[in-house]
Amino acid sequence: MNAPSIMKDKDALEIIRNIIRETVLANGACALLISLALPMFKYSVPVKFFALVLITAAILIFSWLACYVSLYFGELEERYPRLSKAVIFFWAVIFELSVIVAVWKIWPE
Repeated sequence: MNAPSIMKDKDALEIIRNIIRETVLANGACALLISLALPMFKYSVPVKFFALVLITAAILIFSWLACYVSLYFGELEERYPRLSKAVIFFWAVIFELSVIVAVWKIWPE
């Protein structure tokens, strides 16, 4: 299928919208938790423990993201097998690399 045909398919557009919504929500939560946790490693042991709790929560949120998004990609692949591979690639590159770069920028020195 080509791009104009997917623009007319409301179900496929809803799946793509769900992928974007879940990704933005989870990446925002992960970035917030990690940005709060990283500066805490400079302090005493109880504060470091709380930072580890925050990072664990971020990892759980990222796992939740991967599970939900894989379900949505499965639905999209049923409808458009070739397009789904392209969307998976762009999703991974754009969204996930942007989170990695953001975390890299806030990493304490």
